[in-house]
Amino acid sequence: MIAILTLVLALPLGPGESVTVSCDPLPPRIFTVGDSVTQGSATAGGWPALLPNALVANVAIGGYTGAACLGLYKYNVKPFSPDAVAILCGINDLKNNSFSTPQQAFDAQLWMYDQALLNGAELWLISLLPTKYHGGICAPNTGTSCPHYHNGTGTHSVDHGVPCKVALQPADITGFNALLASYATTHPGAHYVDVYSSFLSNPLDPTSWIPSLYYPEFEGDRDCDGLAETDYVHPSLAGRQIIANVVAAAMGL
Repeated sequence: MIAILTLVLALPLGPGESVTVSCDPLPPRIFTVGDSVTQGSATAGGWPALLPNALVANVAIGGYTGAACLGLYKYNVKPFSPDAVAILCGINDLKNNSFSTPQQAFDAQLWMYDQALLNGAELWLISLLPTKYHGGICAPNTGTSCPHYHNGTGTHSVDHGVPCKVALQPADITGFNALLASYATTHPGAHYVDVYSSFLSNPLDPTSWIPSLYYPEFEGDRDCDGLAETDYVHPSLAGRQIIANVVAAAMGL
């Protein structure tokens, strides 16, 4: 729970007299760091805007990897000494194959976690969402490139007959989340927040995505056949509200 300061003043009125004035509790100052999952889209804000009873600065930027988020923290968060820092970042590392393992994606952010704690902030490590975006490019015979969302089988071929890259696997997500949870158990002031389970109809089945919690089409993304498909990467309004609710409950807001 984030500590909230209440200011109490005893003001002298005259000889032997005083009055006590108690100010309202100050809302915690929370900075949120991440990628498009946290930033939101051009037409819809991110989940941080839905956090209650807090002053929130959302500095997330779409497409950012863990390494890029280090810069966000260093220049846009650390100088302001916030009460809390909430981080939801890592999917771009995994889906872009920028790093080969969840461990390497985690290590790319480790400095940011340590610095947040050293600077006195409560650190909230938010799990990645269950995702079935492979992050590669399908290259049809026409030479045109377009994004494609795979069907959870690991590989997929588009109707042009060109195989896609190896897909992002559920173990990539759960492996990364496990590292976040482990860090939180060994570092006082760090907390792991599981939003992953809330996006599955069966928490034991990593492919039981709940479609209504994801964007039906994020910023014009379409499948290789030109048709809009459910975006199993970015949360819908309902999904953003769930993230905000789970995070707020964990923080005691």
